[in-house]
Amino acid sequence: MRLVTDNPNPLSVTFTEMKGISMGEFKKVIVPKLGGGLFGKGAHPIRKHVPIADLILNKYDYADRVELSQDDGEVVSYTVCLDPKVTKGQKDWRLSDQELTAIQGLVMDAQQFIPRAKCGSGLFHAGCMNPKEFPVAEIVDRSTLVGEQAEIGKLYDESMNVLTPMATKHGGSFEVVDIYDASESPLNIAESKYLSEKKANIGFELVVFGSCSGCTAFNLTYGQAPKKIAKILKPKESDDTMQVRQFTQLDTKNRGQALIFK
Repeated sequence: MRLVTDNPNPLSVTFTEMKGISMGEFKKVIVPKLGGGLFGKGAHPIRKHVPIADLILNKYDYADRVELSQDDGEVVSYTVCLDPKVTKGQKDWRLSDQELTAIQGLVMDAQQFIPRAKCGSGLFHAGCMNPKEFPVAEIVDRSTLVGEQAEIGKLYDESMNVLTPMATKHGGSFEVVDIYDASESPLNIAESKYLSEKKANIGFELVVFGSCSGCTAFNLTYGQAPKKIAKILKPKESDDTMQVRQFTQLDTKNRGQALIFK
């Protein structure tokens, strides 16, 4: 287990190379603090199936949700997302070294002392993740973007070439959950400088993870990506009929929303 010390987002605390957690077929799981009981003000029901997340959410009032992610090499990362209200009136707010050490110690103890369960590793009950109870988010499958959608596939590939290294540099990651028509309104003056008025506009809806979680600078990072893509694809000069106009963020801060990605 290793704390990511170069995390640029003070509202997320990320540990990687977690031990003892088997996520099975799941790629990412979002565990919110609230979402049960009257008006969604009680503990979210998914927490009982993810003891390694429930432990932190129960202990710290300022913890808003926990995200677990597993890469292709089955390395598990664990991010504690903090409630943005903790920074109110404190421009340079960060958790103290003492608080970080306390969180790290609690997670390390959990790795050793939470007993194994029949439905999973003990820390993460993969066998309890029932899609009828908890939504499984659909990730856009690049292989389906063929035929008439081949041009969208091209824009998707170029978008990933821009977004992926940017997210990695910032210590975060993302998933594309929707590609949609973004031509509902005319281009504004700024957009007209790098996009064509004659082309159809598409947008990508993302879910962000790691240090990107809860970050208030989404529009300054992901939001600026269309300019970078336009410099590469030159939509004003190309024969393509579509162009990338915007990237928007799925609201995973909505109380009661747990998301599971396979």
